[in-house]
Parts: sequence; C-alpha cells; structure tokens
Amino acid sequence: MMGEDVPLAIRPILVLAVFLLPAFAAGLPRLAQSASPAPAVPFEELARRAAAARDGGDATEAIRWYREGVRARSSWDEGWWYVGALSYERGLGAQASRAFARFVALKPDSGAGWALRGLSEFQAKDYAASMRHLARGLSLGSVGNAEIRDAVYYHMALLRIRASQFELAAEPLSALARAKTETPDLVTACGIFLLRM
Repeated sequence: MMGEDVPLAIRPILVLAVFLLPAFAAGLPRLAQSASPAPAVPFEELARRAAAARDGGDATEAIRWYREGVRARSSWDEGWWYVGALSYERGLGAQASRAFARFVALKPDSGAGWALRGLSEFQAKDYAASMRHLARGLSLGSVGNAEIRDAVYYHMALLRIRASQFELAAEPLSALARAKTETPDLVTACGIFLLRM
C-alpha cells in the first residue's frame, strides 16, 4: 500500500509507472539496437571524396577526408602526403610535420617527403629537426620539383646562417643563385651570409 504521505492526485501516476516500468525496460534492448552507428564509409569512397575536394580547391574539406582515409587505412601513403602538403600550404607546420613523419615512415627513400617534413618543421619553428630532415632529403638525391628544391636550398641556407655555419651556408646559396633569378629573399639571405650576421 502507498504511504499516507503521498498526495491523492499523484497516486494514480505512481501506480501507472509501476505497471509500465517492466514493459519499458523490456523495450530498451530493441531501442539500443535501432540506435546503432551509421555504417562506415568505405575507404575507396573516402579517397574519392578527398581527391574531389582537393581538385575543387577546398583544402579544409580535403584535409578532413584525407584524415578519415588515413584513419581507415594507416598505410595510405598518398593520404599522409596530402594531409601534410595541404596543411603546409595553409601554414599548419606542426600538423604538416606530423603527417610527413608518417609519410616518410612508409616511404623512407622519398627525398621529397623528407624535404617537406623539414620545411614543415621550419614553419613550426623546430629548427634543429628542420635542418636534419632537409639534409636527409638532399642526401637522397631529388627533393621534388624546382619549387621544392629552391625552398629547401633557401631554408637550409637560413638554418646554417642561424647556426653560424657560414661556410656551409655558401653551398645552398650558390645552388640557388645558379638555379633561379634574383629575388628579394635571396638577396637578403646572401647579404646576411656576407655580413656573417
């Protein structure tokens, strides 16, 4: 029997609750089954969406889909490459560096991968790691296209000047002077080198 302290108006609700509780509890497993997560997007579809976003110029969306792709398949070197490259282009050096670290773990002989890892680390102000990885990229031969090569030489020269390794800075500066036309950045780097600043 219900206690005398329960108001009369609430007693019918309590009685109804007592009778309905077992039926509600029996339906909980079915409710949990119907709320299962949506099926995962197949890897091929993730890769297609990532490439489409990249080709469409939507870097944010492309990075998102490439991240989903490497989450689904951690050995996808192309996905790590584009997470790194797109992050680097957006000025996200630390994020780009982590992606290129995963890329070179999969492709350790990729001079371009090591070079872009080093450039990303420079962007993130991790200068010691940047110098090591740029040197590793150069030691492997090709670091990629002319634009990447010139960026590697320029940043390697800056890093060597920063470390007071002026004699070693001459080599990448000379390579740059031979390979490309005079730019304000190159003139500044050469001036700092000549002044030993």
